[in-house]
Amino acid sequence: MPNYNFGVFNTDKFNSGSGGDNLLYTARVALSLGDPEMKKYSMGYKVNYFGKRNGITFAVNYAYQGRGWDTNQFPLADTTIWAGKLDASNKPKISFKNNQLLGFDILVNYKDFTFNAEYDELKRNFDNSALNYKDKVWHVRAGYNFTLPNKTILEPAITYSEWKGDKASLNGNGKYKVTDIGLNWYIKQNNIKLNLHYINQDGTKKSAYTTNGTDKAGDYIGVGLQLIF
Repeated sequence: MPNYNFGVFNTDKFNSGSGGDNLLYTARVALSLGDPEMKKYSMGYKVNYFGKRNGITFAVNYAYQGRGWDTNQFPLADTTIWAGKLDASNKPKISFKNNQLLGFDILVNYKDFTFNAEYDELKRNFDNSALNYKDKVWHVRAGYNFTLPNKTILEPAITYSEWKGDKASLNGNGKYKVTDIGLNWYIKQNNIKLNLHYINQDGTKKSAYTTNGTDKAGDYIGVGLQLIF
C-alpha cells in the first residue's frame, strides 16, 4: 500500500538573504507490505504499534530549501577552508545557495517486535562550490513489548546512531556515535510514558563528541516523562 506526504514550512531560523526563497519543501513516499503504516492522514509517524501491526514499510524522504542565511554559530568548521568566511562569533558571512536532504527509512512491526532504521544525507551548497558539503547520519533501533499484569507495556530498546561530517562541513568533519540502551514504560501507550535510558557517547575531533580532542561529551543516565493530551 503506497503512502505519501508533502509539506511546506516557514523556517524562521534562517533569513532569506539576497533574492532567496527560504521556505522548506519536504516529501516522503512510502510503500507498505502487510498492514499499512497509517490508515488515514496524520501529522506524526508511529514506531511502536503495541502488537496491532504486522507489516514492513520502505520509504524515501527528500527536502529542499532555497537560498538563505544561517544565523547559527559554527565553532567546529575547518579554519582553513572557512578562513575569512566566518565572523568573530563563528557565524557565516555568506549565504548558502540551497539545502537538500535525501534519506531512506524502513520500519518493521511483527507482533511485539519493532525494528526501524534510517539513513540521511544532508547537503548544503554555496555559490563557491569548494564550500559545498554533505553530512551523513544513520541509526538502527530495535525493541520488544512485554505486557505487564496491569495491562501496561514495558519495552526494552536499543538504538545505535552515527553522524559523519564532510571535509568542509560547518558542523565539523569528525564522527559522532551514540548508543542508547533503555526501558520505555507505556502506561497509556504514547499518551503517558516513563523511560529510563543509559546513553554512551563516542567520537572523534571536530564533532559534537569533542571539539578539540580534550573536552568530551560524557555518558549519562536519563529519566523522562511524556504526557500527551
